[in-house]
Amino acid sequence: MINAGVYCLQRELLDDMPDAFSLENDFFEKYVGDLTLEAYPCDGLFIDIGIPEDYERAQGLFREKAKTRCKIAFFDRDGTINVDTGHLHEPDQMVLIDSTVELIRQKKKQGYTIVVITNQAGIAKGFYTTEDMHLLHDHMNRELEKLDAKVDAFYFCPHHPDYTGPCSCRKPKPGMIMKALFDFEASPKECLMVGDKETDMEAAQAAGIWEHVLIG
Repeated sequence: MINAGVYCLQRELLDDMPDAFSLENDFFEKYVGDLTLEAYPCDGLFIDIGIPEDYERAQGLFREKAKTRCKIAFFDRDGTINVDTGHLHEPDQMVLIDSTVELIRQKKKQGYTIVVITNQAGIAKGFYTTEDMHLLHDHMNRELEKLDAKVDAFYFCPHHPDYTGPCSCRKPKPGMIMKALFDFEASPKECLMVGDKETDMEAAQAAGIWEHVLIG
């Protein structure tokens, strides 16, 4: 066990210490008999960056970690992956767009995580339920998987301002994209957006994504 150098202290405990002092030698050794000191064990790599050689080694480790960061290809749904028939919710009415399926295949081969972000105002309007939408997405993904174009995650906005009031997830707001970036620990600089409307592009830009493909 080693001391990783991260402490949680009551600030007033340091009031009597000089401006420059050693926390380990001047503080802990002085008060170890008077205070309750506890340790929290952590597993994982520890590297001291106190000398230039170890600092450079740490930079190399960070670079290797950055290379494994998730990158996401975001796709709109209606009009992009499938033909937009207007509030699609019945699986037998779904028709995939071949060119987009091919693009999904390409991006998967390039190591992208495939995420769909879709406004589903039909839920707010009462045309279909959230369960209906999930059943459609399950059907869609089964068909896409047969074509080596499976989607890794679906994010949806069930709101409409005229029915449920304003929200932060309905495109062109970036809420769905921001949630996916957080969930997958992805950097927007490593991601791209594919959609058929300017609102798709606006949502991506608001989230910091500047690589776009506008279908049609």
